[in-house]
Amino acid sequence: MNKYRCENNEKINGSGAYMGKSIEIIRHNLKYIIFAGVLLFVGAVIGGILGDQLYGFIEEQLSKIQELGEKISANGNPLYASWVIFWNNLQAALVFIILGSVFGIMPFLGLLLNGMLIGVVLSLVGDTAISSLMVFAVGVLPHGIFEIPAILIAGGFGLKLGTVWLKPIAGMKRWESFKYTWAEILDIIVFVVMLLVVAALIEGLITPLLMNIFIGQLSV
Repeated sequence: MNKYRCENNEKINGSGAYMGKSIEIIRHNLKYIIFAGVLLFVGAVIGGILGDQLYGFIEEQLSKIQELGEKISANGNPLYASWVIFWNNLQAALVFIILGSVFGIMPFLGLLLNGMLIGVVLSLVGDTAISSLMVFAVGVLPHGIFEIPAILIAGGFGLKLGTVWLKPIAGMKRWESFKYTWAEILDIIVFVVMLLVVAALIEGLITPLLMNIFIGQLSV
């Protein structure tokens, strides 16, 4: 019995240590994550203000989102929906990180584009009888409080990978800075995946129910 408790405590302490280390690394790199958030926000503002003008520019991206939604609806299984959403978001996060190595160009443009998509969608909703604020509150916020931080962390570290090529970390050469940043990414990637899993489960299982309850009533 005591042996079981000891082993269980070691597992808990190990998990706690990992979480603590991940959070400390994230705090240490907060400026990159905040900058990623600024890019997403600026994109959303541009998309919200210039929704009609930008619609043609991002129509292809909106079509892909619509196709994804149709694929999920055709299956009808909420867990399948969560898996598709998770896999799609994980791919986006990995692209931001890996291609960030090329001077941070991909995460920079990707965050702006994703922000524009959010802004355009909310502006289109605002043109209907349904409140865009209500759609954001029940359709985005519940899973977004997990998904958006995960994407911003991935985008922030992608930006850092590109930045250290141009301006190495103090006391390190470029290649040393690059390896050090990748070591940080490997230490926080499980935390990012955990956030994406929680977000996908909420978006696949809970968000549709909230949309039916609140938005469904408004559209009747």
